[in-house]
Amino acid sequence: MGSENKSWKEKVQTESVWIPSSELRWIPDIIVQKYEELRKIIVECGNSYQAILCAKDFVEISLRISAIMGLIIVNHNMTKEKDFIVGEEICNREQERETSREILKLVLTGTITMGGWQNLNDTLIKSSSVLLIDESIEKILKKTCELANTKITNGVKGREKYHSVVNWRNLAIAHGIITMDEERYWRQLKDLLFAINRYLGKSEREFCGLNELYQNVFLEQAGVERLVLHAGGKKYETGFFLQKSKNELFFFDSYNEKNMR
Repeated sequence: MGSENKSWKEKVQTESVWIPSSELRWIPDIIVQKYEELRKIIVECGNSYQAILCAKDFVEISLRISAIMGLIIVNHNMTKEKDFIVGEEICNREQERETSREILKLVLTGTITMGGWQNLNDTLIKSSSVLLIDESIEKILKKTCELANTKITNGVKGREKYHSVVNWRNLAIAHGIITMDEERYWRQLKDLLFAINRYLGKSEREFCGLNELYQNVFLEQAGVERLVLHAGGKKYETGFFLQKSKNELFFFDSYNEKNMR
């Protein structure tokens, strides 16, 4: 292993490079728990093979959560009766319905891949003004897309970087493809962990980091199995995108005509 990579490996196996849980208190538990799992695998086990799969899961979960929040707003807005105002322009109800239908089509086409979740994030961002996506959620969507668009080193000298996490996942580790080149995985983990820490943290150029954004977005239990999403001072019925049953939280995964999964 090269000296630079070895030095980074030694550094990342200390607590100093990890964001403390006290700075992640508003971020959804499922995201924080996956980050903590990644920390334990690297710091306590030093297992690059497990870590690389856990980092992939972290990105995919983040893509799902942000997309589902956007979808909840889209689904909720489909029930509105009147036209609404965006800036100085009045958007006709039919324009909103058409845009919403196109987005929901992406959801109702069967199993959604990791690339599909990223596509949903991108589409929701592009349509955010028409659909009145809450500002905090829009920023979360954008930050999540930045994370997913992280370039990952190939790990092989002379080869170009993978242009996104999805591209890396599809070509490097899809279908359980794991090589015995541990050094290569540590190099890729370096790119992934830097991007994950940047995603969870707050840069000097940002007024609000992810933790602050999620402070304005939260769930409320409004019945035995009924949940409401709060965002920007408004309430949105979560519908089938997010449900609670027997104290367990279930996130939308895929849909078919006979069953919702």
